[in-house]
Amino acid sequence: MNLKAKTILITGGCGLIGSTIADQLIAEDVAEIRVIDNLSRGTLLNIEQAQARGRVELIRKDIRSFADIRPHFEGVDVVRGRPRYILEREVPSNFERNRASAAGARTHAGPQAASSVDAKEGI
Repeated sequence: MNLKAKTILITGGCGLIGSTIADQLIAEDVAEIRVIDNLSRGTLLNIEQAQARGRVELIRKDIRSFADIRPHFEGVDVVRGRPRYILEREVPSNFERNRASAAGARTHAGPQAASSVDAKEGI
């Protein structure tokens, strides 16, 4: 998958796995990396290198409140993280219906968010 010039959103990006993904994406010459993390388990130290080397925006929000994070999906090309967690908590009736399809943020965000979330794919 060519990620050059893409906008990537990582949930839990200040944790070990999310910050490692951010570090690797910097090498892919992505346009922007948006990290959503409430810092309950992760740490700012984990993303310092990525922030110093590339365009990384830290959004200090909790993914369990989809209403709070929904605006940050605007213009996102790829989502990496735990969108299933969002769906299980925020849209339980749609989760079972859509669980077989993990093609992108439209599915993960549920039908109500489909018009406002325009991510093309999940990784």
